[in-house]
Amino acid sequence: MNHKLTYYLIGTAVVLLIINLSVDLFFNKQDDGSSHIVGEFEVRVIDSVFNAILANHGIDKNWVSKKKIKVNNEDSIRYKIIVHLPEDLPIPLILRDLESAIENDITSFVSEEKKIFGETELRVYSNEKLKLLADLIPDPELKREQNNLAFIFYDVETDNTEFTDILNMPYRFAVGLIPSEESKIAADTIDKYDKDYVVLMNDEISSDYRIKTRSHKKVIDNAIDKITIDFPHALFFMIDKNSELYNSPVFNYVEGKFNKEGIALKVISDFILLDDEDKDELLSRFKYYCEDKTGDKTKIFLITPENFKIIKHEFDKYRKKGYKIVPVV
Repeated sequence: MNHKLTYYLIGTAVVLLIINLSVDLFFNKQDDGSSHIVGEFEVRVIDSVFNAILANHGIDKNWVSKKKIKVNNEDSIRYKIIVHLPEDLPIPLILRDLESAIENDITSFVSEEKKIFGETELRVYSNEKLKLLADLIPDPELKREQNNLAFIFYDVETDNTEFTDILNMPYRFAVGLIPSEESKIAADTIDKYDKDYVVLMNDEISSDYRIKTRSHKKVIDNAIDKITIDFPHALFFMIDKNSELYNSPVFNYVEGKFNKEGIALKVISDFILLDDEDKDELLSRFKYYCEDKTGDKTKIFLITPENFKIIKHEFDKYRKKGYKIVPVV
């Protein structure tokens, strides 16, 4: 009886041992498969990040292709990405954004640039394995067909830092000035910074520059002369359709006088006014007009410094996509 029990116990132990070995082998195979999947997943992640960066820079999908390759001692990469870039997009911007996007998530990030006849070969490694291979090729025939964006800032406090901030921006933004002694000084400052301004004609014009709608033509002429002399470098003059002057009997005469002086008199409604109180609505309208392909290619926005801060992030994204920031014309 004891011998039978002993044989039974030994047999049971052998069976358990076989089961354990089988389980170990099964999970080892699963682990090997998982490692392979993880390796392939890293390639897909880096590819996804790279494609997102190309899209952020306005690269058309038709400018990107893949070429099957086999790299010795590299089992995770199957193809090289060929990217044709417009000449106005410096290759270092692509490399900078790629490194910034993945360096915090993937250890041992390395990019190698090899220039061959103006081309740049990009290699990205993770854990000493090649995960991305791409050729970046400048192509003079390619152009990012985007809108031009121009800005006129209004309600600018010319005696504080927001005015200085606008002047120090690396774009030729314009400032809308309502005629007054203070804005005359601001116009001189704008000239010194080699920036632009326009003159806003509304009911807030100071009495020294106001065009009185019930005055004799000679008095009106003198007021117009004073404005044009004190703001000689204005790109143009804008008038508010809701203003007393616009809706007065003398407006046609005033408009004719400006035309004789060679000064364009435009209405505020000719431009895109971004004055929405709701931030989401403001951003939505800004994005809509940026991407609107109808009408003029140059979209001119009227905006306050406060609202520009709200759209600044989207502004930077459009600029990266190839939207040009141009002077107001």
